[in-house]
Amino acid sequence: DPNSGTEFKEVKLYVAHYLYQFWTEVQGVATTLSKAYVYTGDKRYGLAGAALVDRWADTYHQHDLTDYDDYGGQGAGYTQGRIGECAVFEAWALSADAVFPMIYDSGTINFLMEKAGHYGLANDKSSSSKIWDNWKNNILLEAYDGAKKGRVDGNFGFAQAATTAA
Repeated sequence: DPNSGTEFKEVKLYVAHYLYQFWTEVQGVATTLSKAYVYTGDKRYGLAGAALVDRWADTYHQHDLTDYDDYGGQGAGYTQGRIGECAVFEAWALSADAVFPMIYDSGTINFLMEKAGHYGLANDKSSSSKIWDNWKNNILLEAYDGAKKGRVDGNFGFAQAATTAA
């Protein structure tokens, strides 16, 4: 309440839970598309999967559950709390790996470059190396850094599996 300064914990938890559900669905779509690309070789799946991985890399590091520190007793994570974040990073790292060949596809480069221009991103995605830098820095290295800082830290073996996948 802005007038009294009272925090409404229930609202904060509702928002955190909504975002948890939303990002879980997005992650599921990325996993499905990346597997469809691997199984079929169909570039339509590869492009859609690469686009999702790239957009996740653009935005993921900006997510922060600090304001919802008591969410699920986990706190400190990006989108799901430090424990759930292990599965998040592992899934996105594996999706990135599956659609990695698509960063050399001219149609993918053109699509991602157009989107980068539309959103005014610093990385213009004009080459496969720039796309790879985005994925590497904002998914793979973010997982490693998050594990070191305790933002990606589940039961024994969870964080190790996430950083190994990354």
